Amino acid sequence: MKTVQSIALGGLFGACFAFGSFQGPVHAANSQCNGLDPNTTLCADVSGADDTFTVTWSGNNNTNSAQRRNCALSNVPVGSEMVDITITGTGAGGALEASGSGGTIPFVVQYREASGGSWVTMTPGSAASFTPLNEATFSTCDNSGSSSGGQRMRIRIQRNNIDHAPAGVYTGTFTVTADPPGGGINKTDASATVTITLNELMNFTRLKTSFDDGTWDFVGNEFNRDTSVCVWTNNRATFGGASSYDVTVTSDQGSFVLDSGGNTVPYSVYWASDLGSNITVNNGTQLTYGSPTTFMTTGDDQACAGGTNNAQMLVFWDEDDLAAAVGTPTAYTSVVTVEVSIPP
Repeated sequence: MKTVQSIALGGLFGACFAFGSFQGPVHAANSQCNGLDPNTTLCADVSGADDTFTVTWSGNNNTNSAQRRNCALSNVPVGSEMVDITITGTGAGGALEASGSGGTIPFVVQYREASGGSWVTMTPGSAASFTPLNEATFSTCDNSGSSSGGQRMRIRIQRNNIDHAPAGVYTGTFTVTADPPGGGINKTDASATVTITLNELMNFTRLKTSFDDGTWDFVGNEFNRDTSVCVWTNNRATFGGASSYDVTVTSDQGSFVLDSGGNTVPYSVYWASDLGSNITVNNGTQLTYGSPTTFMTTGDDQACAGGTNNAQMLVFWDEDDLAAAVGTPTAYTSVVTVEVSIPP
């Protein structure tokens, strides 16, 4: 997918995250604990956690999937009913992560009581206790979003992990295990699947809206630059790597000229990415009108937050061209459009 948007002197490229779909509800049968005497055989069971989870980008720091239901039961005697739930991922040490060609995206599993309450962020490999269902409720529970029974579970991803992730498809799995407190017969449900698809995305901000050079004083070249530009893209091969992007500049004059009543003055446009000093005609790259030029950036902040700037633009007027220009009572002007896109 190619995401391209043309903007006049700055703007923002839209972000789109596309994800998979849920499987249909699966009804549970009687649990493996059905008929067991809790005085002699403690037992726990879980069903409905073999789900497919999707996450939709919301622009917030944390992004959640839609919650899903699953059913956990234990036969612990009345008065001490609890079931211990353990989440285990397939990453190193049981880590929760989705893998793709560009690396891995960590995710979080959160669990919640059937009756509501606060979401509990599960630590991979560590048990957390919840109130179990009874046998009758377990037998009719399903994993649909509209089910009235069962514990609730959702997936969460962190924005900073998305910012660093290259475009691509990432998949991961995890299992849900139910144990009776103190040990006994436990049950591990089939693996749940997490699929995250990141389309090619761009963000372009902070380019100023006017490059006004005022009145020429008949001495030297003239230039006007902007050092506050921020470009982010996930068009990279690996986590933390540099991303490539194209810059194409056009104008309402059809070329790099200022116009005043039919009189024109030519100018040049330069661009630089991740430059440690201010852009000049010597350290910037001169752009060809209407032709994309590719640059690289290590910028990995999708929001361009915290004052982060990683690109610069310079408009340059040559002294000889200014000296040859016809004097007019009205200013020479040109409306420039700067387009930043992912290379084809």
